[in-house]
Amino acid sequence: MKNTNRKRQMMRNFVTPPMQLNLNQVAQFVNQTVDFTLTSGQRVCGVFIHSVSPETNPQNSTYGDFVYLIYYNGKFHMVQNNTANISQIGLAGSICM
Repeated sequence: MKNTNRKRQMMRNFVTPPMQLNLNQVAQFVNQTVDFTLTSGQRVCGVFIHSVSPETNPQNSTYGDFVYLIYYNGKFHMVQNNTANISQIGLAGSICM
């Protein structure tokens, strides 16, 4: 039980440092609720990463695309973005307090 709590605490504190992120850095958060910062500085808080494009060739236009769910005005909305627009990502509560 102690190891489980320690692991949760470590994951709760995990935040990637500010920079332009790549596909793999966002893919590790699929099926988790996260906070992230756009390269513009805007914070996006408490969203659920639904999927990341399986495209592995950076030359293709869908490389780095990902979809997240946000709850707004009593409804869930799917939003598409690209990892090139993200400078920081972490589990929910790690960026937005």
